[in-house]
Amino acid sequence: MIASVSGWGKRAVWMGAMCVLSACAVPPPETPSFRTQSAPIGVTTRFDGDRMSGDWFVRGALPGDETVQAVNFITLDALPTMVVSTNEGNGLRKTVWRGRERQSGRYEFRPDEGTVSRDLVVIWVDQGFRTAAIGDPAGRFAWVLDRAPTGGADRITAARKVLVFSGFDLSKMVTRP
Repeated sequence: MIASVSGWGKRAVWMGAMCVLSACAVPPPETPSFRTQSAPIGVTTRFDGDRMSGDWFVRGALPGDETVQAVNFITLDALPTMVVSTNEGNGLRKTVWRGRERQSGRYEFRPDEGTVSRDLVVIWVDQGFRTAAIGDPAGRFAWVLDRAPTGGADRITAARKVLVFSGFDLSKMVTRP
């Protein structure tokens, strides 16, 4: 004869099964936030997708993006796309990230070779579209971008100040001249 389980016994069986199943689930690694969430953040009113297109050198990056050297914003298959160049020690590796525009100057990008998405906000860009401050509202990353690999110290300083005003902690930002 098979004993039937009812009432509290069923609950105990279900709770035990849920505990076993939850032990199998591995939580995703936490990405630290480098931003005070209560600080204001917004898209620059100067944003122009056509003028943002093209090559940008990463002149400043937060931990996790230290190897990112350059970004190229293009349109591929009618989608906003960014090609990210990272220094892998033995040369540059290019990764394609396809996106969707959430609003003017704010995008969600996902790499072709992965599932992690990135919210990208163009927070500030100088009048000549030579330098930009980019980050995400969650504070997982921020970049100072420039059209040139060196120079433009006044614009780089301005971009950093905008990121700080937007709540980013830049004390660990890796900077390039």
